[in-house]
Amino acid sequence: MAARAFDHARKQTMTPRELQVELTAIVQNDINDPLLILGESGVGKSSIVRQVADEFGLPVYDVRWGQMAPIDVRGVPVPDHETKATEFYPPSFWPRKGPGIIFLDEFNMASPVMMGLGQQLLLDRQFGDYKVPDGVKIWAAGNRKTDMATVNTIPGPVQNRVAHYEVEHDLESWKLWAYGHGVVPVFLGFLDFRSELLHKPSKESMAWPSPRTWEIANRRYLASMSIEPAVGANTTAEFRAYEEIMKELPNIDLIAQGKGQSVKMASEPSLRFAIMAELTARSIKSWDTFTNCFTWAASKCQNEPEWLSTLVMGTIRVLKVNDNKKYAEFTKNLLKSPEIKRFISGQIG
Repeated sequence: MAARAFDHARKQTMTPRELQVELTAIVQNDINDPLLILGESGVGKSSIVRQVADEFGLPVYDVRWGQMAPIDVRGVPVPDHETKATEFYPPSFWPRKGPGIIFLDEFNMASPVMMGLGQQLLLDRQFGDYKVPDGVKIWAAGNRKTDMATVNTIPGPVQNRVAHYEVEHDLESWKLWAYGHGVVPVFLGFLDFRSELLHKPSKESMAWPSPRTWEIANRRYLASMSIEPAVGANTTAEFRAYEEIMKELPNIDLIAQGKGQSVKMASEPSLRFAIMAELTARSIKSWDTFTNCFTWAASKCQNEPEWLSTLVMGTIRVLKVNDNKKYAEFTKNLLKSPEIKRFISGQIG
């Protein structure tokens, strides 16, 4: 089944997850029109392009357009002594055959001359002696002026000839990615509690939180290093305060093992977000672990079903994005359980 395309009539910007669905639909339907993705720094534009390409086994020819000079992309002029003419030998990073994706990153950071060459490539699928092979798509990306980026105005002919996508950060989209890529649950619980810190640019500090820098922070955290160089001093201070609260976290391992009957549910909202993040991270590992986590949460949240729904739907959405085989297994088992089914009725498929 083809992916459902983004509803442009609904809103002007899209989430990273919606962008991924849109790009997937473009590849599935073999649409070769050039497109331009604009959005915040660190929101995941290039990562999403690579994820979609990997899904279909397509090579990505990543060209940082803003760092290029004309000779870098047009190639070296070589004289032909027989024809008395000069031809350009294009550089090796251009694809010689399809399928694939040419990805012009940092497109609107380029000089006016390079923007002109980019226009020729996007509109005519060639420049100089190089022609883009059939089956190769041309996608470009860049930041906006509102993102504190030094960018140039994109020529009108380019704006009018490409499909436009504007993407902004979104916590739920990032969490779906993060659970499947080893991001520690403590970060996910913290950002559930302080969602505005997923992406908070700063003019005072060179280090500030974004989806990209939280990924960097995760590697540092796993190595027992400070996350301050990645997300900045202010965010780090708030996270450390959250870690102090986390010392009151109940024994999640006992719950995951089905031995948590005596473990109490916290009343503090910040701890509850942390508990659900920890339970979700364990639930995606196996059906038995999920059952244990669900049983405990159901017994502790009888009068607050929204927390139980957070666990169930969080687990299902993460598996749907990251593990198709396990997602099929879980949905099959879920539909056999009347108690769980009421939380997911009409929300999976």
